[in-house]
Amino acid sequence: MRSTTVREGSRLRLSTEYRGSPTPRTKWYRNNELLPLCDDFPQSYNGRRASLEIPSATAADAGTYTCVLVNDAGKSECSCEVVVEHHHQTDNQPPHFLRRLQDFTVLDGDEVRLSVKLSGSQPMKVVWVRNDQEIPDSPDFRYEEEDSGSYSLVIRDAFPEDAGVYICEAYNAVGDAHCYCKLSVHDPRVAQSRAPRLVGCLTPLEVEEGSAARFSVAVHGSPRPTLTWYCDGRKLTHTPRIKVEMDDDVGPDEPVNHTLGILHALSTDSGVISVVASNCLGSDTTSTTLKVHPYAPTRPEKTWSSVNSSSSLNPLPGRSSPAATPFRTSNSPAPRIRPSLKEASSRFHICTLDLPRQVHDTFTVTWTEPSE
Repeated sequence: MRSTTVREGSRLRLSTEYRGSPTPRTKWYRNNELLPLCDDFPQSYNGRRASLEIPSATAADAGTYTCVLVNDAGKSECSCEVVVEHHHQTDNQPPHFLRRLQDFTVLDGDEVRLSVKLSGSQPMKVVWVRNDQEIPDSPDFRYEEEDSGSYSLVIRDAFPEDAGVYICEAYNAVGDAHCYCKLSVHDPRVAQSRAPRLVGCLTPLEVEEGSAARFSVAVHGSPRPTLTWYCDGRKLTHTPRIKVEMDDDVGPDEPVNHTLGILHALSTDSGVISVVASNCLGSDTTSTTLKVHPYAPTRPEKTWSSVNSSSSLNPLPGRSSPAATPFRTSNSPAPRIRPSLKEASSRFHICTLDLPRQVHDTFTVTWTEPSE
């Protein structure tokens, strides 16, 4: 898909052609967040082309869009960038981060690339800061800029003293913006260093649409590994519906518990759930499946009851009453059903039940349709 720029309030349409057998399932993501099937994000698939439309784009619709195709043979995906220009001030946009910095843990001597993607009016100046000190452009800390709006800081050879908080600050004539990350530089010669190791395995789960789904896993490793959750290969991030949590209150040698919780599961959440634990020494992964069944409300039985009371009707003459059926305590005669049935339509009949005037018993009428 080609990256595109639209004006605020205009229609945004993204599409891609695909092939696959069996016919793949298609999902759309914006900034790694699954887009639901609703009127706000109309989606269409005809077996050859997948399309996504946004009837009226706003600034919140800017970002990275990804179309993911999955079937039993594998998966494929493609992405593009969408920029939404202000309707009245197209040429006067402050800096806005389309891709922000993320925390890094690297080994001593590794090359490090910190990268962001920005939109906004030009000219734009980008400055990199470490521990509140501006980093000058040099061979060891090289500034890079691309026409697509990507800006990077490349650290040629990371040392332990290069660790710290890195800030990217962007300026233009309209405004400014910034984001930051934490860089950790680890010495592999330290005795306590070890690659991540996941404890146990994830269990397959089947839930009904609208119910909650929860997955939990524990991990060993030093330095402390970072965990990333995926659904059909697409990264899951913390949202009001999806909770990605970890237990920080553990000792340095104890496993850390991580949890993925989906508060209200949707049918589009079905797929392969996987988790990857990684640090600068390696990674470990495990996966399972989540199947979300469509919600199916149960139908009530065809049973009607009168106002209840403490007594029940007597058994018919000549027949014994079941043990679970209580006897009537009233002296009134038992209810009778008139033997005649009046045909009301081709589907329904009217049945009349005669009751004595002072009967206050509880009884049940059940209608069974004949086979013919």
